[in-house]
Amino acid sequence: SYTPLEKKRVNSLYGTATVSFNDFIYLGVTGRNDWSSTLPKQHWSYFYPSISLSVLVNKFIDPDSKILDYLKLRGSWAQVGGDTGPYQLNLTYNLAQNGYLGLTTLTKPQVKLNTDLKPEETKSTEFGLNFRMLKDRLYGSFSYYNINSTNLIMNVPVSSSTGYKYFLSNVGKTTNKGWGLTLGGRPVSSKDFSWEVSMNLSHNKNSLVSLIKGLDHYIFSTNNSGSVVVQATVDGGYGDIYGTTWLRNSQGQLVVDAQGRPMASTKKVYLG
Repeated sequence: SYTPLEKKRVNSLYGTATVSFNDFIYLGVTGRNDWSSTLPKQHWSYFYPSISLSVLVNKFIDPDSKILDYLKLRGSWAQVGGDTGPYQLNLTYNLAQNGYLGLTTLTKPQVKLNTDLKPEETKSTEFGLNFRMLKDRLYGSFSYYNINSTNLIMNVPVSSSTGYKYFLSNVGKTTNKGWGLTLGGRPVSSKDFSWEVSMNLSHNKNSLVSLIKGLDHYIFSTNNSGSVVVQATVDGGYGDIYGTTWLRNSQGQLVVDAQGRPMASTKKVYLG
């Protein structure tokens, strides 16, 4: 076997600006444009900006820092683009190293490539706060985020009558929503000894909003027997596990075969 040489080129232009007012309001803006050789000419340029705003409200609530040392409220919005690997646009044939009976042989790939690929796009929004109080004896932070991804570049399963196993295409929309919390402090603090503790809590929920017409799930991987699969399911999660379970009758009893062995269900169900 051989590994063909792959080349990919990305040119980028990036800019950033930050302004502040009276040392308590901070505004940041960034912008980046990429030109990727892995995308067709009509789509190889994509721009993604971001903006962030933070306010130090402790200067109004407790200007003398008697209790509150620091309190920052923050929010941000960002858009990110993404390309793909090289040689995903035009059909190429695989060259066998040894050939057949001294003849050069070529094989067609299983994936039909796409001359109109668009860059992936991810938009995210985040809000949060950070605080320190009681001379840094107590501190914490909280954040909430919402991430939406569209134009995902994926190999979509198609009928074998097409001559291919997959079509490479921009499909679907996924969302990630969640929050994170950190709380900590120093219960004991002296000249010779300090004890600091902290805890973290987080929660994330991802879901597949849509794929393409006529397709309600996409399989990422499966075990050898095909009884368990990891897939993305429309109106479900991105990475759900589905598999067969023990077959039961209407009374909830296990169904067994002639040898008394439990039988597996024919339909896969959600496992987690």
